[in-house]
Amino acid sequence: MNNEKRIKKLAVSSLVLSVICLTIAFLAMSKVVKINNNNNISDARWSVHFDNLKSKAYGDAKIIKYPVLKENNTYIGDFEISLTKPKDKVVFMYDVVNDGTLKAKYDITYVNGIIYKSSNESQIINSIFKSADINGDGITSEEEMKKASQLITIKDKVFKGTLNKNEVQKGSLTISFEGDEVIKGDVTLNINLKYNYVQK
Repeated sequence: MNNEKRIKKLAVSSLVLSVICLTIAFLAMSKVVKINNNNNISDARWSVHFDNLKSKAYGDAKIIKYPVLKENNTYIGDFEISLTKPKDKVVFMYDVVNDGTLKAKYDITYVNGIIYKSSNESQIINSIFKSADINGDGITSEEEMKKASQLITIKDKVFKGTLNKNEVQKGSLTISFEGDEVIKGDVTLNINLKYNYVQK
């Protein structure tokens, strides 16, 4: 009986997601000088960044390498997680902060350098999933790649409006193992999400 339990446990994959990161970029000058009606020169500052980073794992999910804030807090990155069974989930929560003097408007999201929109979905899936050995034969087929994209859901929630100065909005990234199917091999992913903000 114990041997049977061990075999069943071995059949459950170690689903590893690696090199995951979030970045805030902006299409504006970082410093500009403006003259107000009183002919005084004031410094207009651009500062949109992440803050208050938290992580939570559900089920048997594990955070192998925790994310860190880098590059003046505009980068959350290089973290790894493992999901081993259906309903496993990891959530990363953070704030998007504008503590500059300029308004910042959300513009666009890039996934692995590709503009995020429905017409690019298959291209994005192919860029995310590096291997998807669902049946454990050591080979990734196109069908398995598609299946993996249905079993592993990636949901990002970022504020898609205008951030006023001193405004803070909540954001999150959730990666979860959906459905009831057991993956016998490994599935590996590479995700780089970049949020572009522009000067309002």
